[in-house]
Amino acid sequence: MPSGIGLSATEDTVEQVLTRNYRYTVPDYQRRYSWQEEQWAALWADLNSIQENSTHFLGSVVLIERSGGLNELNKLEIVDGQQRIATITVVLSLMREKYYEMGESEQAEDIENKYLKKRDLDRNEYQNLTLSTFDNPDLKKVIERDYNKMDDGQLREAVQFYVKKLESLDVDKLDTLRKRLLASVTLVSIRCEGEQSAFRLFETLNDRGMELSSVDLMKNYTFSKAASASDSEISYEKIQEDWERLIKTLMPNMSQPSRFFRHYIMSAAEPDYDGDVSDYKLYDEYQKIVDSKLPDSGISLNEYVEELADKAELYAKILNHEIDMYDDDGNEAINSKLEDLEIRLW
Repeated sequence: MPSGIGLSATEDTVEQVLTRNYRYTVPDYQRRYSWQEEQWAALWADLNSIQENSTHFLGSVVLIERSGGLNELNKLEIVDGQQRIATITVVLSLMREKYYEMGESEQAEDIENKYLKKRDLDRNEYQNLTLSTFDNPDLKKVIERDYNKMDDGQLREAVQFYVKKLESLDVDKLDTLRKRLLASVTLVSIRCEGEQSAFRLFETLNDRGMELSSVDLMKNYTFSKAASASDSEISYEKIQEDWERLIKTLMPNMSQPSRFFRHYIMSAAEPDYDGDVSDYKLYDEYQKIVDSKLPDSGISLNEYVEELADKAELYAKILNHEIDMYDDDGNEAINSKLEDLEIRLW
């Protein structure tokens, strides 16, 4: 299905998606794995309700192709849909485990070699799906069967949920469920020619009434503006690098990254902002800053995102009482005051 925004789309079974001659990656700037019991239960109910010779449409996956190195498999970068692919990977991994428990090693190895792992022309082995820096260590443990070494988090809870669902199944029921998942669940794979098409489509598919946070929407808007910019002074690669630095700083230190953006917008000398920024208003205000206030202040998008990343690092140091800008005595005095302030506030 060709389109004016540079994309093609096909409806594929899960098996077709996972057996392409590509490996899937999720960049660090994407949101973390966030599905919860409501979504896991819905997928489980859908699998169990599929009738013979019928299909179930799970949703869409938006992809950008990335070239690999010599003899390496090319990558498909997931712009939207990682929650679905990650959950399917978890379910298949646990089905593999169940087959091993029941002595069905051939079925278990078939799942591992076809859907969980890939090899390039030099026989180097890769995960079929690689998540961001924040989630991939746990996904790797799932794929390598090191479930007990997983950290607490959504992926671990997903494993625990589906282990309970699978534990009572015999071989025949497990076979039926596996075939339904692979052959009867379909996804629309939307292949985009480049970033501009992908981010425009992302915003269309995920309107404001859905689960996306303001930070997700701000990221997408920033990348979309950078990808479509005709100004040669705007570097998409630099914006991507600085946004990844920003998220890597905030994620380990804040449960609500939007708080940093609100505080930064209200405190920045330029562009000047008069008033408060609530979570509800954050995305709208950010759009106004990018579209009009930055040009009026003579600040490029590259400069603004770089400043956001720099100030996020300072913000994290303040939160953690780890200021290191002065001599030892000065740093110790400031960090002590910050610690006292935090105790008084809470």
